[in-house]
Amino acid sequence: ALADILTELHRYVHRIDFPRDIRIHLLIKMADIENRLANGATEKLQLSALISAFQKARQVESS
Repeated sequence: ALADILTELHRYVHRIDFPRDIRIHLLIKMADIENRLANGATEKLQLSALISAFQKARQVESS
């Protein structure tokens, strides 16, 4: 389930040496996704949001 993936990704985000602003961005987006899942949003849509959050973080880090 996506909730399990989010749990593992949360640990990953804390272990990897991301810049502070990127780490905060990812954690906020992941919390939003977890909240929407708890309120009945579809996993497919939230998975897209999760991928988007990491893609945006990658673009910010690359620029």
